[in-house]
Parts: sequence; structure tokens; C-alpha cells
Amino acid sequence: NYVQRLEKIINNPNATVRSASPANLTDVGKQIVDTIKANAIFNKYATKLIGAVESKHPQNAYDIQQTSFDVTKREFLNSLNEDELKIVKEEAFRRGILVEDITAIFGILLRNKILEDKKIPIADVDKHAVPSR
Repeated sequence: NYVQRLEKIINNPNATVRSASPANLTDVGKQIVDTIKANAIFNKYATKLIGAVESKHPQNAYDIQQTSFDVTKREFLNSLNEDELKIVKEEAFRRGILVEDITAIFGILLRNKILEDKKIPIADVDKHAVPSR
């Protein structure tokens, strides 16, 4: 499933997102945010993506994080225009990573925006995280 694939992506040494709870951007992820101007791209689609997360009725910060990853995986790439998609694909190719690695960055941006809007600290993700086995 997607969450298991995301965990593999996150645990990759070239990962864009660190799997610590709460998930956060690695140095590579931060570089990609700057290189592709991810915040500008994200802001263009934020309202639609936030609506998609809210439609799932997440109950807490952890749910918001997981739903944000799911929504960006399912909906984000299809939302991009041709030029934006080309930028994402070229950056993934240039770095030797998957497009999904870059999609995960947008999941972090989405989670952060929703939590910020709700005035929920990112650290609250830990309060509701499913314990590792």
C-alpha cells in the first residue's frame, strides 16, 4: 500500500522526507523545495488540496499528516500543469529519485499548512502516531 511505499521512500538515503515522527524534510528535500520553487507551486493548489484532506475528516494531527500524504499522492500530480509536471519530473531525474519522493515533499507542505491554519503544533503528530512494532 501507499503508506508502506512511503516508508521505503522515507528510509532511502537519498530521501526527501525523514521518517522520524513527525515526518519532516531532509536537507535534500529542502534543496528541492528551493530548486523547484515548491512553495509557489503548492500555494497555487493549496485550497484544493486542503479541501481534499478536510473531506476525509481527519481527527488529529497524525490523521492530518497521513491524509496529507495520501491526498498529495493521489491528486497532486494530476493537478499540475504541463510545465510544473516537467519541473518535478526533471528534478527527480536529475537527482536519481522517484517522482513520489518529490510528491512526499508536497505532503509535508500540505500537512504544515493545515496544522498551521488550525494552530496545531507539528509536534502533536507524535501524540497520536501509531507505535512502531
